[in-house]
Amino acid sequence: MRTDCGSRSKAAQPFGYGDIAPTTPASRVFAVFVVLLGYGMLSLVFASIAAALIGREERALRREMHRDIKHLTGEIGRLHVELRALQETLVQSSNTPGEACRPAPREHG
Repeated sequence: MRTDCGSRSKAAQPFGYGDIAPTTPASRVFAVFVVLLGYGMLSLVFASIAAALIGREERALRREMHRDIKHLTGEIGRLHVELRALQETLVQSSNTPGEACRPAPREHG
C-alpha cells in the first residue's frame, strides 16, 4: 500500500483550506471590529488573572501591615506608661514641690 505523504501533510495543516476573507469594505470594517473585540475579550481574561494574583498578594501585605500596626500601638502605649513613670519620678526627686517639672494636664479630644 502506497500512500502519498504530500497529501497527508497538507490535510493535517489547519490553514489554507476554506478560508473566508472579507472582500467588501463593509465586511472588512466588520472583520476589524470582530478582531478588536477578540483582543478586548482576551485582555479582560488576562486582566482578571492578574487582578486575582495581585489581590492575593495585597491581602497578605494588608494582614502584615495590620499586625505591624497592632505591635506599634502596643509599643506606643508602653512608652506612654514609661514616660509618665519617669515624669513622676522627676517630680518626686525634685527639691521643690515640682511645679516647674510637673507636666501640663493632657487635653482629651
